[in-house]
Amino acid sequence: MIPNIVAGIKAKRELSTLDDKFVQEKIEKILQQNKKLKEKVKNSKSFKEFSRSSEFEELKKLVRAELRSVYGVFDLDEKKGRGKLLDELEKRPHDAELIKKLLLLHQSSKERISYYKEIYAKIFSITGVPRVVLDLGCGANPYSYAFLGCKPLYLASDLPSTQLDDVKRFFQIEGIDGEVFPLDLVKHHDTLPVISNKDLADVAFLFKLLDTLEEAKRNISGKVLDSIPAKWLVVSFPTKSLGGGKTIKHERRAWFEKLVRRKAWAFEKFAIGDEEFYVVLKKPSEIVEKFYSRNAERLIKKYDTYTMEAEIDYFRHYVPRGKILDVGCGNGRDLASFAKRGYDVAGVDREKKFVVEAKRRVPDGRIVIATIDSLPFPENEFDGLWACAVLVHSRPTEAERALQEWQRVLKSSGIAFLTLKEGDGGELAEREGVTLYFHHYTAEDARSLLERTGFHILREDRSVHQGGSAMGTYIRFWVEKR
Repeated sequence: MIPNIVAGIKAKRELSTLDDKFVQEKIEKILQQNKKLKEKVKNSKSFKEFSRSSEFEELKKLVRAELRSVYGVFDLDEKKGRGKLLDELEKRPHDAELIKKLLLLHQSSKERISYYKEIYAKIFSITGVPRVVLDLGCGANPYSYAFLGCKPLYLASDLPSTQLDDVKRFFQIEGIDGEVFPLDLVKHHDTLPVISNKDLADVAFLFKLLDTLEEAKRNISGKVLDSIPAKWLVVSFPTKSLGGGKTIKHERRAWFEKLVRRKAWAFEKFAIGDEEFYVVLKKPSEIVEKFYSRNAERLIKKYDTYTMEAEIDYFRHYVPRGKILDVGCGNGRDLASFAKRGYDVAGVDREKKFVVEAKRRVPDGRIVIATIDSLPFPENEFDGLWACAVLVHSRPTEAERALQEWQRVLKSSGIAFLTLKEGDGGELAEREGVTLYFHHYTAEDARSLLERTGFHILREDRSVHQGGSAMGTYIRFWVEKR
């Protein structure tokens, strides 16, 4: 009975390539939810009898709606047209016209075909050139491999269907280093970390996928995104309805931006054609940390190319003597200046090479490896705190934690100097081939951050830096612990 029902469901062209077992799972799910339909199937003497009933029509309608909500009505293939094109491609590998025809058989890739090169160029200008790409809910997208502008290992996944077999065949014909695997993301997203013995993917594509997942199961997107073993996520949404008709308002995508911000991930977005893309960095702090570690020796020299002597002299008006803590002390440039002026100095940095160099310059200072939000010092220890450009990579929640920790180690009425990059919100920017996260503050947002973490602003001004990661306008604050 069930195999015949499966065949009846798949009689619709756009569902015909789905895996029988996958369709059967959806049928069984509907039957478990609908006692009347389950009883009708159980009591029917044959499929022929059941197929003439109104219950069969109702079951087909419910299952097809379930499948469409998960799968989407995107495939335009007719009479195994894809198979014929692959037969021709086997005779003429790398034929651009045949590959174009393969892309035209799927609605999303058809709409994207004029923009593929531009899309990938923009994505990789942010993420860097990938070694491993993971394409989830891939549809016909793997046929665009030639437009990538590079040759990564390509891991393609979609719902169980004969289309994945076609993608695998395409990889073999074109000599692409690629793998395919069937996966129902709603049901089995937690199996993603073991899909391959390869390293973490550099970039994961989720093109026009999340809305479909949300229709299948509300609030599933967060769990799916958490489980994806990739450094970067590229999530896209249509800006027009299927076929390029009605404009879809940005508010329809606002839930995704709220989700990403709640997870404290960084993202940059752009629109090309009828599609908006979000390039999401899941762990910006890790990439920042690795950047400074790899470039430590060069940065030690670079930090000496500019000075903060004028700011340090002004700081003496507020703290003429006593104990000073340099948070994110780098190569010890400013620590040495404070020590020369007679202060009792301490410093922290998370990069070991910076700490070693700072100790060399200030052998009598208490300089240790630590993060800016977890300081290895007792409460009320310091008269002053120096934090030059150490919050530029910190998201607001991270900056707030750090400022609260600085409050803890400062004495009553202790003074802090800090700089924040001026602007509006987060930004992903390339620095020497690496994309780093920077956070910018409007003057109003900066003041609010300081005030809610218990600081009173004594002085505020601006400075402009040129060149390197320091370029841009900084808001400088001298603040007092309340």
